[in-house]
Amino acid sequence: MFIMSYIVNMHFVYYNDVSIIISQTGGLYMSAFYQNREEEYSVTTTLNNTYPLHLHRQVEMIYVKSGQLRVTIDDNSYVLNAGDLSVAFPNRPHSTESLGESEAILMIFNPEFAGGYINELSRRRPEVPVLTKDTIPHECTYAIDHILDCCANGRDFRIAQGYMHIILGCIMPLLTMQSSVETGDSVDICHTLIEYIADNFKEDMSLDTIAHDLGLNKFYISHIFSDKIHESFPAYLGRCRSEHAAHLLKNTHMTVTDIGYASGFNSSRTFYRAFQRVYGVTPQEIHLQNRYIADKTN
Repeated sequence: MFIMSYIVNMHFVYYNDVSIIISQTGGLYMSAFYQNREEEYSVTTTLNNTYPLHLHRQVEMIYVKSGQLRVTIDDNSYVLNAGDLSVAFPNRPHSTESLGESEAILMIFNPEFAGGYINELSRRRPEVPVLTKDTIPHECTYAIDHILDCCANGRDFRIAQGYMHIILGCIMPLLTMQSSVETGDSVDICHTLIEYIADNFKEDMSLDTIAHDLGLNKFYISHIFSDKIHESFPAYLGRCRSEHAAHLLKNTHMTVTDIGYASGFNSSRTFYRAFQRVYGVTPQEIHLQNRYIADKTN
């Protein structure tokens, strides 16, 4: 949902109830973030799908129905045309950008939902995570359409799972697989770190406190952030807090100062600096924007 702002003259788009600001040049003020998803699987139609760099423990597949999407997985970008499909394996940083008007089917599911493919999805990754229209069997597109219908109409979980097995059975043999360089300890530690921060970002936190609580070397923690999450620990923590603050700005009547402290910032100056780095505007501007939207809708 896009809303034109008369105050800060920017576009707003909502991801999981958090306002993420997109500049008029189309750039996203975000680096890779960890996304917690609770549903076992989700299949939806998306229009003009643009989503910032993120990672999660689920598999994410995108099948383009019309238009073009630019999909970035790890450090590689691919332009998908109608009929093409991309697959981001668990814990691979990925993003999407709609190149004009587009429609796509977005499929996200836990590896466990894939049944016999769980080990391959969890321990390996494709050299090229994209399949073009001319390589995708008709059985696959048929199953994609029907799994979408299952989810839209609330049909039995086992029917949707059956269609997903058909989809995976079609595409997995077509992907050239390689062992993931991030299997084993580094993936587990990455999970531990991002979950720890998600649970504790409102508290006073530093590399020293994390190292003490998790029994890890703080320099190794710093390396994991730069190498796997592609962002420094202070920047990642500031963004987690800023995203929570954006949620409070949108959904509560708290003052901007109280929101800063409730999100883990120890001063208004730190709050404003971190928030502006993530979103490009100050929390006060967002506060005024949300009040303006509320007044317009009342």
